Amino acid sequence: MTSDSPSIPQQLAAKLARTSSGPTSSKIAAVPAALGDDLPVEILLDIFSRLPVKSLLRFRSVSKLWRCLIGETCLVGPHFSRSLRNVLHHHFLITAYSVEKSKLTILSGDTRSGGGPPACLFCFSNCRFQQTLFGRIKGFAWHPHRDRFIRREEFRYLFNPSTRQILEIPLNTLTWDINLCLYALGFSRNREEFKVLSINISDGYECHILTIRMSGIGEWKKVNSLMPFDIKNEFCSIRYQDCVCVAGVMHWILWKVKKIATFNLETESFSTMELPVELQAFGANVRTFYLLEIDGCLAVVCDGDIPEFGSCRIDLWILKEYESGNWIGDIINLPVYYMGAYLTGSIPYSGEIVLATQRRSADSAIVPLYDRITKSFREVEIPLPPSLSSYDVKLGDAMVYTESLFSFRFLFISLD
Repeated sequence: MTSDSPSIPQQLAAKLARTSSGPTSSKIAAVPAALGDDLPVEILLDIFSRLPVKSLLRFRSVSKLWRCLIGETCLVGPHFSRSLRNVLHHHFLITAYSVEKSKLTILSGDTRSGGGPPACLFCFSNCRFQQTLFGRIKGFAWHPHRDRFIRREEFRYLFNPSTRQILEIPLNTLTWDINLCLYALGFSRNREEFKVLSINISDGYECHILTIRMSGIGEWKKVNSLMPFDIKNEFCSIRYQDCVCVAGVMHWILWKVKKIATFNLETESFSTMELPVELQAFGANVRTFYLLEIDGCLAVVCDGDIPEFGSCRIDLWILKEYESGNWIGDIINLPVYYMGAYLTGSIPYSGEIVLATQRRSADSAIVPLYDRITKSFREVEIPLPPSLSSYDVKLGDAMVYTESLFSFRFLFISLD
């Protein structure tokens, strides 16, 4: 077994002891050895951590022991770590919005060429979101939003594409005007829990935080630390960009002062960090700066109209060593047919970066990928179902999600 193998916490050991000594212990003992109940729990957990989520959800019905193990928190982290390195556990998430029907469809497609038609995960009827943008973190995604930083009326659902669970996020009722709250989502890697940050833009930028665990949703509580003055001054620019959470820290770019605003989910405090030195030479009005997560690292992307390069060049800096601030620069020279394209994410541990989705025909979507190692491009064609094969249907940019076992035990899990 490797270092990624799950270990058995004392709480799980006690639960297994109760299970084996309960009234159903004779039934568990009667299960054929071929089903694996005679294997040590450590071996079972190690095997489960290598399997796709869809298979694991079905395996829960094999026996009471398997159901207990697959639903345990101690399996979530190791399974996700191994999924990050398994090309079969990465998928595209694409939104398709029908203007005529006011219907939003969320599709899951294969990141490999020739992977077949996408699966339909969710459908939202009477949906008013015409810009199908997504945020993602730790294998999860949240409901589309217009202004990139999530507003109150648009921040409604957090969902796991792997388990097809949808969780409605409660609004922050601690503030005096919930209509002026902005929200951001992060993940605390040490505690294996999601955290939602709420910022009231009219009440001195007062902040509250909400914790979401597998066992349930906490309550909104006030953040004691104050937002620094330099972040408040540039909040007008922060509110229109995505929050990128890496290493348990939320990040936003401060364009005017050429810094990155941060919010640490462990200490629940704000701070700032420096941008790459090379970026100081570019004027904010010339380049378009934005943050991404690439291979689990924070990245700064610069594109836009540059006099000497037109729109065929993208500059990229990746923070390989977070604590030391070691930025590694790279340049992506775009072919003419990708002129004006921008980056949307990456396929973890593959060296490939995802570019904006293109539509060259009514019945398919093209997702371009750039390989940082070979400096080459490839395309993945995702065929669309007949109901979406129309130019009336607006496609969102493909995002990559990694299969995750993180599930809300108090919600129903779909196996379709």
